Amino acid sequence: MRILPFLPLCLLLAPPLTGQTTHIVEVGRPGDRFSPDLLEIQVGDTVRWDWISGRHNVVSDHGAFDSGAAVRGPFTFDVVFDEALLASVPVPGGQYTYYCWPHLNQGMVGTVSVLPALSVWNLVAGSTATLEVQGCGTGTNPSTPAKVFFAWSITGPGPTSTPYGWVGLSPPINTLPPILADATNGIASRQVQVPPTAAGMPVWIQALVMTPPLARLTQPEALVVG
Repeated sequence: MRILPFLPLCLLLAPPLTGQTTHIVEVGRPGDRFSPDLLEIQVGDTVRWDWISGRHNVVSDHGAFDSGAAVRGPFTFDVVFDEALLASVPVPGGQYTYYCWPHLNQGMVGTVSVLPALSVWNLVAGSTATLEVQGCGTGTNPSTPAKVFFAWSITGPGPTSTPYGWVGLSPPINTLPPILADATNGIASRQVQVPPTAAGMPVWIQALVMTPPLARLTQPEALVVG
């Protein structure tokens, strides 16, 4: 994703994303394991741990969640990874690691990776658009803010290969100067002026979130200027 000089960005009003997916992690199958032990989700999604066999618990390394004392199934434990949780417990790269206390020495550990989510608000052509990414997390040092690049294209949805993965933008890809996310809540927000002559123009937009050592892409958005 190459950095180009600032160009006016024209975006249609798009509502904030609301995750509605529930992801299942089996507890105790196979053996003393979480399955899957690595899960990628969106902001607002729910993770449900479902006890299959054995006596276990689920404890966050960061204090974000705790199922309590180890128990045998049937038992389930739900955590909603919404804005409130992410803001109250921001973690490096949005990587929420956890473990089963009785089987920690046996390697019963897992990770929930919360992918950053892009939202775009706009009024009309000639007004101001707001670009926001939630779930940015922090760098390896929790006090280090994430660096966020907002990029867009007016030529199509890609996909285009970049050093950070496939992006949903077609060349030329234009990128605004980076901004820092708020280290306390993992949110990056900026405003851009929409030219009055841009009504009806299609725009594809995506963001890159740098939380060393991770580089993560948000979902791409296909928009039309209002």
